[in-house]
Amino acid sequence: MIARLDHIICEVPDIRRAFQRLHAELGFPIAWPIGPFWPDALTAGLAFGGFNLELVESSIEKPAVPVVSTLVFEPTSILDVKAGLAKLGLAHRTVLKMEDDPELLCLRGFDSTQAETPQEICTNVIPHGVESFFFCRYSPFLTERLAPSCFEGPYGEAVAFGIESPSDDLLRVLLKAPAVAWSEGPEARVKWIQFEKGGRFDMATLSF
Repeated sequence: MIARLDHIICEVPDIRRAFQRLHAELGFPIAWPIGPFWPDALTAGLAFGGFNLELVESSIEKPAVPVVSTLVFEPTSILDVKAGLAKLGLAHRTVLKMEDDPELLCLRGFDSTQAETPQEICTNVIPHGVESFFFCRYSPFLTERLAPSCFEGPYGEAVAFGIESPSDDLLRVLLKAPAVAWSEGPEARVKWIQFEKGGRFDMATLSF
């Protein structure tokens, strides 16, 4: 039911500083600019070598350091995800996200004509009681616009991940991959990312 890792969500204390660090200083391409795409939060996207890193700065509660606590998978299909979650005994909710704000649609890459009418952004399938992952199927327009092939990052593809999580986290069941180094922890966290051109990126400091 997993086609690929689509994006990871990184909560940050200062989105503008993090965005400046990642784009201007380290050279990661912009997938989408800073904007109020979430309720009570600013978000932005950077292309991170095969997936996107979504920065989120909440207006309600902010972490002391950047924290990646949620992985978002592109499903093989919505039906596959629902069937797979049923086999795992997980109830879920399905959320169709639409956008009708022309300014936000233009920030997402829609042209001015498209932005005159509400547009589908994505369909999310969110398991009940699970915070470490969910599934996102973008609209055809955004699937094409945000595809990894549209971006060429300075460090090549992400080839390995260090993830900390509880031993019984369902994320471990879904993400059985040799490129994932697991460690024990109270909550799911992506600790580091290794890139093919060298360098282990520390998610807590946003630096190599």
